[in-house]
Amino acid sequence: MWSRESRLTITETWNSREADILLQYSTDQHGDKFPFDGEGGTLAHTFYPDSGELAGQVHFDDAEWWSHNTNQGTSSHQK
Repeated sequence: MWSRESRLTITETWNSREADILLQYSTDQHGDKFPFDGEGGTLAHTFYPDSGELAGQVHFDDAEWWSHNTNQGTSSHQK
């Protein structure tokens, strides 16, 4: 779904050494300078692929109730 909405070609891999973008679900302090604040606040943040140590990482707040293709919770997909 992200490929459709961006100019990126996205291919799923389970090998993190091959990946340019890494998705992570975390809470509170999670290894960067941007801790999550729990449900209802900051949903996610990301680091551009050539931005240093955290390059290509996408962090989602795991305290949120994430959903897909439903009207409940915080949708990870927009129709």
